[in-house]
Amino acid sequence: MGRWEEVDVIPDATDAVAENFGWPCFEGDGRQDGWDFVPGCQALPAAAVTPPAYRGEHAGSLFFADYTGGCVFELRAGEDGRPDPGTVGLFARAGGGAVGPVELQAGPGGDL
Repeated sequence: MGRWEEVDVIPDATDAVAENFGWPCFEGDGRQDGWDFVPGCQALPAAAVTPPAYRGEHAGSLFFADYTGGCVFELRAGEDGRPDPGTVGLFARAGGGAVGPVELQAGPGGDL
């Protein structure tokens, strides 16, 4: 529990489909055993869960935003635990006429 992170995407918010991303019963690559005590999680089959658009293990990454480019980038931790510039990659890109990110903040739980 708490090992995975995911990004979920609703393909069409105007259709009649209510996607079920399975949280907190499912996250990342599958069922989260720490939630088995919840009856709804016990009854939720994997086939009923919409898979995430992106999933990955927590990796101590550094995220930074580029307003002009409309992107959020990620630097993964290197062997020494510090951000490794050789691992920079695109994490998210603004689309559909949206403007780029202005700032990134951590929430009360430490999430971006």
